[in-house]
Amino acid sequence: MPPLSAATLAVSLNEELTRTISDATNISSGRRVCTRILSQWKKEILPNLSREEGLELLINADDRHDACEATAIPSIARTFLAIIDNDTGFLSEGHREASVDILKELFFRAFGEDSKGNDSSRDGIQAEDGLIATLIDLFLKLSLIFQKRMSRCDVSSKVNIHQGTMMEPMEPSEHIRHLFVELLVDLGGYCLNSNGKRFCIRDNKANSKVMIEATSNVCQTLAKSTFLDQCPEVQNAACTLVGLLSQLCPTAVRMNATSLLTPLTGRTDDTVGDVAQSSIFFLSKKCLFRHRHSKTRCRAVIASGAIVMCCPRQDVMKRNEEKSSDSMQSAAVDHLSSYGSHSTTMEQLLHDTLIPGWGDLLKLDSSATVQSTVMKSLSNIANILDWRYSPKSADTSQPQVTPATSLAMNCYHIDRRCHTPSNSPNMDLASMVEAHVLTLFLMGMSAGSAAQVRSLAVQALNNLHGETNEHIFPLERLGSYFQPMLGLILRSCSQDWASCKSKIRSLEALQVLLTIAIPLMNGKSEPLLTGAVELEMSDITLRSVMDVVSTNILSEEKDVLKSAQVLCRIIGANNHLSNTVVALLTGDENNIFAKDCKDVEEVHLHSKTSKMVDEKSPRSMTSILLTLDGMMKGSLDLEETASILLEINPALAIPTPDWFSPSIASAVSTFLCHPTIIRSTTANSLLAWSLSDACDSFAKSAQRLDEKSELAEHEIVCVSVSIAYLLSCPEIFGLTSCVMNTIDSFSAMGCCATSASKCEFENSCVLDVYFREIFAKIMSIASALPWKKSDPDFLATDALLRTCSGSTVGRNFDLVAPFFISHLSTSTGQKSNAIQILEQEKFSLTQDELADDYSLRITLMALMQTILSDESFCQNLGYPGELSSFSAEFTVDVLMTLVLPNLAWRSGSMASSLRKITAATLFSLLVCKAALVRPDTVAYLIPVLNSNLGDTEATIRELSCACLSLVLQQVSTDNFSIIRNSNNQTIDSLCPRLLELLDDDHGPVRLAGCRALKDYIFLIHRSASNSSINLGITLEKITSTLLIQLDDPDQDMKDHVFQVLVDLIELQCQDYATTGSSEMRGILNTMERQIHASLRSHQDDSYCQILMEKLGSFH
Repeated sequence: MPPLSAATLAVSLNEELTRTISDATNISSGRRVCTRILSQWKKEILPNLSREEGLELLINADDRHDACEATAIPSIARTFLAIIDNDTGFLSEGHREASVDILKELFFRAFGEDSKGNDSSRDGIQAEDGLIATLIDLFLKLSLIFQKRMSRCDVSSKVNIHQGTMMEPMEPSEHIRHLFVELLVDLGGYCLNSNGKRFCIRDNKANSKVMIEATSNVCQTLAKSTFLDQCPEVQNAACTLVGLLSQLCPTAVRMNATSLLTPLTGRTDDTVGDVAQSSIFFLSKKCLFRHRHSKTRCRAVIASGAIVMCCPRQDVMKRNEEKSSDSMQSAAVDHLSSYGSHSTTMEQLLHDTLIPGWGDLLKLDSSATVQSTVMKSLSNIANILDWRYSPKSADTSQPQVTPATSLAMNCYHIDRRCHTPSNSPNMDLASMVEAHVLTLFLMGMSAGSAAQVRSLAVQALNNLHGETNEHIFPLERLGSYFQPMLGLILRSCSQDWASCKSKIRSLEALQVLLTIAIPLMNGKSEPLLTGAVELEMSDITLRSVMDVVSTNILSEEKDVLKSAQVLCRIIGANNHLSNTVVALLTGDENNIFAKDCKDVEEVHLHSKTSKMVDEKSPRSMTSILLTLDGMMKGSLDLEETASILLEINPALAIPTPDWFSPSIASAVSTFLCHPTIIRSTTANSLLAWSLSDACDSFAKSAQRLDEKSELAEHEIVCVSVSIAYLLSCPEIFGLTSCVMNTIDSFSAMGCCATSASKCEFENSCVLDVYFREIFAKIMSIASALPWKKSDPDFLATDALLRTCSGSTVGRNFDLVAPFFISHLSTSTGQKSNAIQILEQEKFSLTQDELADDYSLRITLMALMQTILSDESFCQNLGYPGELSSFSAEFTVDVLMTLVLPNLAWRSGSMASSLRKITAATLFSLLVCKAALVRPDTVAYLIPVLNSNLGDTEATIRELSCACLSLVLQQVSTDNFSIIRNSNNQTIDSLCPRLLELLDDDHGPVRLAGCRALKDYIFLIHRSASNSSINLGITLEKITSTLLIQLDDPDQDMKDHVFQVLVDLIELQCQDYATTGSSEMRGILNTMERQIHASLRSHQDDSYCQILMEKLGSFH
């Protein structure tokens, strides 16, 4: 018997399979039979089935017999569909999976195989009405089963429940659900295409109704269930199915567009009372635009684009007339879009749902593939838009929009200060969508996008050529939409609730837009832009831009701050914008931060109340400083701006910015010296750094000025004052090196020699050259003297005096003296009463006030000591030819008047610290100008120093000895005699005190006391003939003490004591040689006995031997 054909065997197996399923008495044997039959289908029938046999088997699927009749045997396709939809428990999951696989392969055999040259036979088959009916019937039946098996049901009684929901699909197997969606994709593709040609589904009412019904079933199931499936493969296949359905039956897709887009984009608009209330569904991870797999997100983007393309345009008839009839696919879409429900237009869906979702993907999605897919979808949308908007032709005759979008339309020209330009055009919805699309293209071109995304964005924009466009890039079109795009981007940048990444991407889009505006604002001088729109930006619009800059440039997010700084640099590269911006930022009347300025953190676009910031707040000043700094940097370096234009058109060039003119420099320098800024630097690190960067950029910008436009003295002084205040900032700010570099920049550019009187300081520091002007400026800004130590003016003056050379301070001490006098002088000028006055002030002050007073005096003394320690200070006191009216003698007298009262002993640790630094200051003064100290000052000074020799602080004792030594060296014998006569007790006590210091616990004190004792002995010796002073009374004690110290283990101490003894012996020998008196002879004999006795007691007698030789030489 010959073997049966595949078709015959298929019919036979179908009958057996139908009987087995109908007779479900023995489940075990019945399942085995079904498994065998399905296996035979896969192994024996499908591989041997021809196209014609497959078509013959499937054509019977349109069987119209009543399924309830016992004699009716279901067709093959209906049998397998029944297995797939079987819920009796007789058939297993494997049977359903095998049935889906068999149907996929059977459809492929019948509709998907190549004709292999038999085109005429294939054309004959396609022409048959039975084939079309079969395809439509199969699609309808599959859609119904798809709707049932994929829909969700209540499974609360089951154990296996999907996380986060009480609903799961009727078909529990993810693999079968995936295969089922693919089966629909295959069948829809066979209905649509074959060998690159389209099946002509007859445009009769019956076919259209069936296809719309079937497609609607599928669309509703996709929206409610399949897109929310837990399996990513099912979701991916569902997105592919949507794209196919949009071509197969766009009417049904359009009717379900809103529901389909909801699980894709996560956005839905619920209109209640004619008011659009946006429900933000995308916060849920179920939204495919937020899916964890980038592949799924890409498929969702493609599917959303296909859905919106099915919706009618605002002017359907006009669009249909403009479409070409050559494309059968486009013609079918247009034809079907003319029928059915005119629910939502394409522009409405784009504006309300799709473009916001795509924009979020461009801003937030980290996948370059997803962003590239968005760019491609946007490009498809852009190619069918009309692009007819013109700012000049826009009027109220444009089509009206729904209430749901009226608020959004008005937001184009609403900024954070509610500035609404009077010439704002009334845009229609289509123009708004076009502006949205262009904005997203700009975002794709920004620096934050991947290279492939930027390339796609530029390519998409290049395809938007107008009829008269001769440029590579459609700059004239961007010029027409400039204001709407600017409004959109500004609004996006101003959303306080937006994420950090979203703000960064919006700022980057604004960077691209303003970069494109540079050649458009310079269109008359740019040959490549002949005929392009020449842009002009109003002051109100520019205020809105700068408000966005000020909002984001103070962001705590580093990346947001960097994006805002780049934006400032782009503005600085535009001559047309920079002049106006500087006027807005630095002008008193037009300062945008001085009027209606709102705190960024307290503002919401829809709030009616907000917290106002004071016009002189450090926060607003910081924002302006950062903006000015970025603009000046942008004028110095065009690399960032040029890189954006190079991608647009390599032939476009940015002219070198020349807006930093002398007038601009004057305005900027005056602002840098604003009292609010400079007096807040020590307490605000961000403000201090902003001011430092702005000063540095100002110096570098000033270097580019030509000789005819060099800086004026006023501008240099203003910036130098700011530098002085910056130098006073705490070390923790880390500003010192940066500020010193700025000073070097000013000094190196030659601005210090702008006048004849400054020529001799050409190579000096700018602070030295303009010291008098800078100091006077600080005094004019500051409050009246005296100041507190924490006052910014005090700190700035302190920093200025420390930074300038000593010669500068010495030449200009007539200016500096009032500063010290007002803080250090007592209420009387009499030195003798200074201690008593200070004691009275001590008791009149509280503990905190006393601590502040001591701290201030310590700081001033430290400053004075720093100045005096510079040798050039003393060398330039009373410098001839200078403006200073102080002589060197008067300057020293003023300094002594300020120092001495603070040297007096008072109790307390802070008083001790003050005495210590005062003693160091006095020592520095005496080192350079001890000879200029007046006798009455010396008469007051010696007792004070004598009292400090017994201080508990070793450093004070050492410095007091050193100062006393310098005074004793300079005082004349006559003055010393007068001092001794007036204060004999103090002078007589000097020698015993100095001898006591030779036994001090600290070596430096002993050495200093030894030197002071030597100077004292010499002074007493010089004064002996005039005052009849006799050393014999104390000489024995002096010699004895010195001989004891001569045995000190410290070699330095031993050398100093030995030198004093040698000098003492020489003085006595000289007196004996002069007078020859027996008294002097007796003194020498006494000294000889003491030295001889020390020879036996000292461990090292070499010094005593030398002393004996010295004495022997005079005998």
